Amino acid sequence: MASCIRLSEQLILACLFEAIFCHAQYSASAAWLDERTLVEISKTIPPVAIGPWGWFSARFFAARGAFMLAGENGPPEGGQEYSVWIGAKTSEPLQFLRPCLDERWERVGI
Repeated sequence: MASCIRLSEQLILACLFEAIFCHAQYSASAAWLDERTLVEISKTIPPVAIGPWGWFSARFFAARGAFMLAGENGPPEGGQEYSVWIGAKTSEPLQFLRPCLDERWERVGI
């Protein structure tokens, strides 16, 4: 099902995507993050008030200089898991992540 967002919203999400993947000098990513951890992270980086993006129903999050993209991975078996990418221009906005980091994170550069 295609997402129903305005062109202006699509452009905002495209800018956030570019910020996370192309311009973030500090970042972290995990392919299989549990829902509990995502909920904990989203207390610091809340969701952007725009519907899901077309790419695997991804949602964007942004606050305090940190940006995140999260999307569901397949049907839940033992609980929903997510692919997550987080980025920032400086390291300070990502320091809150330290307690959440473990072996599930493939990339950590904070």
